[in-house]
Amino acid sequence: MCKSKIPEPKVPEPVEGVEGPVYKNKKTK
Repeated sequence: MCKSKIPEPKVPEPVEGVEGPVYKNKKTK
């Protein structure tokens, strides 16, 4: 529900604090 409401802020930029290293690793793969 929350993820669907904020699909834009789900990028690795704002998530650098929570999923920063995780999101970047997935995008690199």
